[in-house]
Amino acid sequence: MRRFLQCIALSVPWLSFGCVTEPSGGPSTDLGAAIVQAVAEGITTKVERAVGPDLYAALEACAITEVFSLYPYPEGLEDDDPLMPLVRKTAMNLHGYPVIGHRVLEHATDKMELAALFALSIASKQDESVADCFEPRHGLRLAHDGAVFDLVVCFACEHCLVYEGGMQSARVLVSEKSSTEFTNVFRRLGLVVEGASEED
Repeated sequence: MRRFLQCIALSVPWLSFGCVTEPSGGPSTDLGAAIVQAVAEGITTKVERAVGPDLYAALEACAITEVFSLYPYPEGLEDDDPLMPLVRKTAMNLHGYPVIGHRVLEHATDKMELAALFALSIASKQDESVADCFEPRHGLRLAHDGAVFDLVVCFACEHCLVYEGGMQSARVLVSEKSSTEFTNVFRRLGLVVEGASEED
């Protein structure tokens, strides 16, 4: 639990001022750490309510095992599409969406960062509005305590479909503001993200 809270806090630039490994003591440091702890706990409470206890436990354990870059328009994929060679190479789909690229995560830091970013994308969604579309470009797979969860995420439409054991089990609202951070992580992992410009 503590590691997950720290990871969330470190993912928020304006919170990270309170995250020091060796506090120097004094009221200001103690207050900063207390603020970080309180805000991070508030974030995790909202996330747990949104996703339910089982998926939350997987997120808290940073149990992300795989990531998928998705082609968002499966019915519009043509043979001459520039991304078709990547789709053919992976020869995979995630719940109906062709996979452009796929990585198995091996490093704990990548798993922690993506778990924290997904939690923050839920916590930063301020209303119930979603776009009337679903064009996912990011996918995550989590495995924890015998359960496998797939998250098919459309940041542009601000929601995510949750699959457990291959069956859709929930829909979770997310903030489009997290798209850039997710795309940056995917690129660092060597994945191409459809529609993302070099400036994203």
